Amino acid sequence: MKKQIFTVAKIFILTLVLSLRATTVSFAADGGFSDVPADHWAHDAVMYVDSMNLVHHYDGNTFLGSQNATRYDLAYMMGRMAQIAEVKADDNFQGYADVPKAHWCAQYVNLATNNAEKVELMSGYGDGTFRGDKEINRFDVALAFATFLQTEPTGNKQFFTDIPADHWAYNAVTVLAERGLMSGYGDGTFRGDNKITRYEVALLCAKLIAQ
Repeated sequence: MKKQIFTVAKIFILTLVLSLRATTVSFAADGGFSDVPADHWAHDAVMYVDSMNLVHHYDGNTFLGSQNATRYDLAYMMGRMAQIAEVKADDNFQGYADVPKAHWCAQYVNLATNNAEKVELMSGYGDGTFRGDKEINRFDVALAFATFLQTEPTGNKQFFTDIPADHWAYNAVTVLAERGLMSGYGDGTFRGDNKITRYEVALLCAKLIAQ
């Protein structure tokens, strides 16, 4: 059965809410993260997404941006965006064996993987676990964001030499490349299996909202 997609109305609500909030952002304001100085290359992007509560604060009010992002990090961001778009959780979903209900990311994991719209922005594993501490790669992020956008490539251009048209991630990667949300390496490759840092995910999210 084809999965139901987010309605146009809900995507519009998300865009409107984020746009309105974005107009009040001041990157020079005090606060933010103790480990993201004002002159850091990702400072504005991090503050942008943090102003909308799309990233998690770690101990000591740190962002830990140089660390590789985890499935929990991505689930928090995807779940929050779904929440802002007024997507509801699936009340029949019992959760994951390794994500206690009291876990800081539990509600966002559920929204990202099992919501009332039946759109899997992320998925769990066959053994009933989520494995939230597992580091994610560029493919994981491309798939999650492309699924959220609910769109297909507008053309058949091959942006990266290692992502031909018959590659399983071609559509997701191409959608983001067309929008300028993700780019490749100097040799023309995408290298989807490479890990991605929290800074890089924050930058991608900031670019998406700004469009």
